[in-house]
Amino acid sequence: MAAVHTPTLHAILPLIADSCDIKRAIAEKDPFESGLRKVLNFGHTVGHALEAWSHAKGTPIPHGICVGHGMRWVLQWGSPELALEIDPHLKRWLSAETPTAAAAEVWPWMVQDKKNSGREVREVVLDAVGAPRWDVPLTESEFLEAWEHGVGA
Repeated sequence: MAAVHTPTLHAILPLIADSCDIKRAIAEKDPFESGLRKVLNFGHTVGHALEAWSHAKGTPIPHGICVGHGMRWVLQWGSPELALEIDPHLKRWLSAETPTAAAAEVWPWMVQDKKNSGREVREVVLDAVGAPRWDVPLTESEFLEAWEHGVGA
């Protein structure tokens, strides 16, 4: 198994500070999550589903790892060309283990995500770096097909 690059805390502190500044600015512009603030949910629907699935299986995966894999999945599903650029960087920051859930095991957890509209799953996709779109509907058949064809986390 290939070694995974694990950055030191010192190396990532500036990134954490920048991320907090970006999140604060977005939250201030949309305090009630009626639009722009939804972009902060990028990767979270799949991530929360993986996290719930892992807890139900008795082998919990940390929240950040699950969301990171959720970001990878959404990029590959909604922005495949951009995924080629970004995915190698995400993989560097994630653990070497990839969740091995089947799509049919994950989908029921996705439907339960509180950010959905009714029982309709909504995703955040990137048209380009810094150009997100939110409330992009994802059907069960799209999810199952994409996950089973190697797009899954």
